[in-house]
Amino acid sequence: MRATARSSCSDETGFTLVELMVVLAIVAILVMVAMPAYRGPLADAERVGAGACLVSLATEMQLYRLRQGGFEGFRPDEADLDCRRQLAGQYRFEVGVVGKADWGRASTDSPHWQLRAVRRSDTGSTGSGRCRILVYRFDGGRAASGGNSDSPDGSDLATRCWG
Repeated sequence: MRATARSSCSDETGFTLVELMVVLAIVAILVMVAMPAYRGPLADAERVGAGACLVSLATEMQLYRLRQGGFEGFRPDEADLDCRRQLAGQYRFEVGVVGKADWGRASTDSPHWQLRAVRRSDTGSTGSGRCRILVYRFDGGRAASGGNSDSPDGSDLATRCWG
């Protein structure tokens, strides 16, 4: 009877621990290869959303001027816009004056304002690093920059970044 019990145990089939570990390692490698391809389009969609949000913030800024009699005190980070709330974790929205390097949370009364969206972290595709900062001006002008500098890059970059 013991011989029968032994033979029934040896008939069991399954995967060994080593085989399972090899399969898990292959799956992990595939996930690591696929993640950048997944993140790139997400970062691009967020960038397009940030550009659209800048245009909406410009409209809010004009409405603020009509209600308050001037631009002074407009705060993009307090604007009641869904896009700003949805992108708050990815982008910081700031206001400044054209020709000046000062960017801040509240506007002055200058009619030559500009708004910018600065990406908080560069976790997207390698191409999105070139479009880290989007700028929208009072006259509808659009610019973009890839670094921490306050001066936007050329119009080719703006065209690529604003899509």
